[in-house]
Amino acid sequence: MSASTRVEKIKSKTADAAQRTAKNPVVETAARVGYIARGIVYGLIGLLAADLAFTGNGRVTDQTGALATIGAQPFGKGLLLALALGLVGYALWGFVRAILNPLQRDDDAKGWVERGGFLVSGVTYGALALVAFHFATGFGQASTGKPQDLSAQLLAKPYGPWLVVIFGLFWIGAGVGQLYVAWTADFDKDIKPNLAAQEKKWAERIGRAGYAARGVVFGLIGWFLIQSGIQVNPNAAVGLDGALLKLTQQPYGMPLVGIVALGLLAFGIYSAFCARWIRVWKPT
Repeated sequence: MSASTRVEKIKSKTADAAQRTAKNPVVETAARVGYIARGIVYGLIGLLAADLAFTGNGRVTDQTGALATIGAQPFGKGLLLALALGLVGYALWGFVRAILNPLQRDDDAKGWVERGGFLVSGVTYGALALVAFHFATGFGQASTGKPQDLSAQLLAKPYGPWLVVIFGLFWIGAGVGQLYVAWTADFDKDIKPNLAAQEKKWAERIGRAGYAARGVVFGLIGWFLIQSGIQVNPNAAVGLDGALLKLTQQPYGMPLVGIVALGLLAFGIYSAFCARWIRVWKPT
């Protein structure tokens, strides 16, 4: 047996194992519940920001702030525990996509970048699940590694400003990637092929708006991180809430925030419906 044949057999066995894992009812349920949890978080962020833009009564917040808002509601602690479980499911799905590749991403630069994004997603939402658990029970830590916190830590180290600038470029790259996904509707490849045409059309419309809004916010986070590194000032860095707040300070700031807020709300809706729309494995 030639070396290339052995490699192909290994790839085939790995793909089969990935599909068996993704088809496991526990993994599939975790992924679909995870999409709903992500949708709730982003939907609330969008709702609060839209309320601020259109009525002046809302506020800008990030994922942690959204969890705190949920915790302040009646039965909030129970809701947070349920949401923490959902976020754990989404984190698990990120690791499964990155390591086992059940969605059959190609072995090219784009495929590895996507899988790297899945890995980052797993880490990020795992940390957010810990925050939700902390708010619900009081145990653990409530830190999610906000950009401004990380900026302060990096700036205290040798070559810290350069590291912050690189971190900012990473965020800008992520923003460009989100805008690319919005422009090309690249997320369509993960939508179930048997979805009704009208439903698929709405999935594409809502998804485009959501990814575009995330692209704008990620780009702003990256820009202000770069400014933080150049100025050697951790206070110049902002998270999602700070990026929205910066928008309010621009000419026509409130209409801009309103547009982005509606986009984030759309992303929340899209994420929640992904529990129905997205396939968790792709045939080899």
